[in-house]
Amino acid sequence: MDLIENILKPMVEKHKLEAKLGDGLLHRHFDLEEPEKLVEFNNISISWKNYKWDDCSEGKIVPNAWTIRRGSLVPYEFFFSPRGRETPFDFSSASAFLDEFIEAVERMGLESVVSLRLFPHKGYTGALEFTDGRANINLSPDRYVI
Repeated sequence: MDLIENILKPMVEKHKLEAKLGDGLLHRHFDLEEPEKLVEFNNISISWKNYKWDDCSEGKIVPNAWTIRRGSLVPYEFFFSPRGRETPFDFSSASAFLDEFIEAVERMGLESVVSLRLFPHKGYTGALEFTDGRANINLSPDRYVI
């Protein structure tokens, strides 16, 4: 919690990205086989092999979580944009943050622990995530009781 509260959270806030990006903990839901990707749609993530959509849907798969490998971000989770309206996050506008984030995570040796996540919408406060077989389900805070 010290890492998140005292280093990563202030870093995100300093660069005014708290409404767009946050950090996450890397974890495995289930094994994927090539060419599968973990893709979320309507709060459920499943493995997808088919990434080509017909001309009617104009859908596309967009990254929403990245891990750090050799000083660069690598996408590892995705979401489906049915009409292709959402675009990938433009990290070129956040290069100072990205350099600082990667340097801090690598300096602490946490590349296999900490990830970077795109918030799905304004006001996002997190989700309760659980896996059943090869499906990962995310429940918003108003849908579960602690």
